[in-house]
This record gives sequence, C-alpha cells and structure tokens, in this order.
Amino acid sequence: MKMKKQKHVIVIMFAASLVISMLNGGDISAKKIQAYHCSKVIVANGTKYKISQIAKDVHDIDTGEKMTQKLKNKKIKWVSENKNLKVVGKTFTAKKIGRYKLIGITKKKRYRIDLDVVSKNPQKDLSMVEYATIRSGTDGTVVKIEEQEAVRNLCALINDAKFKFDYKRANKGPMVGWNYSVQLFLSDGTEQFKMVDSKPKYYYITSRANEINKYVEQLFNVSAKVTG
Repeated sequence: MKMKKQKHVIVIMFAASLVISMLNGGDISAKKIQAYHCSKVIVANGTKYKISQIAKDVHDIDTGEKMTQKLKNKKIKWVSENKNLKVVGKTFTAKKIGRYKLIGITKKKRYRIDLDVVSKNPQKDLSMVEYATIRSGTDGTVVKIEEQEAVRNLCALINDAKFKFDYKRANKGPMVGWNYSVQLFLSDGTEQFKMVDSKPKYYYITSRANEINKYVEQLFNVSAKVTG
C-alpha cells in the first residue's frame, strides 16, 4: 500500500514539474533557437541581389560580429514575410521602395537582415522650384539663390543628369568631407530636392557630376560676394 502511495506521489510531482516547465516556456525536448539580428543593407528596387553579395556588409547588431561566413551557410533557407520582397533560393528582389525583413532559417538558428529599399533613380520634379540654398562643406556658410535664371539653369542641369544607384557607396554610409550641399525649395519653403556634391543623399552617382559641381561653385562664389 505504501509503495502505491509513493508511486502516486512521484507521478504527481513529475506532472507538476512538467506543467511548471511548460508555463515557464521550457521545452525539455528541443534546444533554444539562436537568433541573430543583422545590420541594415541599402539596395535598389527591381534589382536581383545574391545573399553572398550582401553578406560582407552585414554584422550582428548586438555584438558587431561580421556575418560573412555564417550567411553563406548552404543550409539556410531564406524567406520573406512581404509579397513585395521576392526570394528565390539564395537571391532576392524587392519590387517596391520600402523597408523589409529578409529571414534566414535553419533548425537551430534564425537570421534577420533589415533591407532599406530605395529607388534605382531618385525622383525629381523640379518644375515648381522657386529658390535654392547652397551650403559650404568647408565653413558651413549658406547662401540663398533666388535669381530665377540661375535657379532654372541649376534645375535643368539636375534634370538632364541620369543618376544611378551605387551599392558600394550606399553601404559605406554618409560621406565624410564634402564641398557643397544644395537644397531646392518650393515657394512655401517645402524642400523638393537635396544633394551633396551632385549626389542625392549618398546613394547615387552621375556622369554630369563635374558640370553640376562647377555651376554650384560658381553660384556660391557670386552669391557670397553679393551677400558678403
């Protein structure tokens, strides 16, 4: 009789410990999945990228560890939770501009790469621009360009330039050291376009860079003399 009671007590204790374990999120049959939250990568829409191509630019946000080798693991299955981010094997293509999460999964690990998707070509409607400001990267001096012919000429140069997304430049981060930044405004003060040394943000390059920079420098020097 005593043996039966002891067995009954043991069973109750085991069941209780199992319930407590489950309530605490414990899983006695499976190991905890190791999660990596990776750094952001800037890419262009409508362009196919290989995971191996971006792996060298990714690090673990918490530890700073480079993820190059880990992300090349052939066992990782890459998926997306957004229909606008198409994943095929070890490649992905973003259909639209926006922010997405690229998820890599194995039995024991999970990787998340944040993607900032920008346009292949910057949008630029400069038809209603009324004035511009130019800031010197040397001393921070700002001049305002209100003379309409000068504003139209500057806008025409920018409109004629074909800007191309540059992956390497985009993922190096903002430029350190620059000559001039230019901002174009509507009559109510709304910013319509901005560039630094002929580059909208720091993602793009253009073959018209020298021409644009030369004209900006000319406008700055003339305006500085007038307002000085």
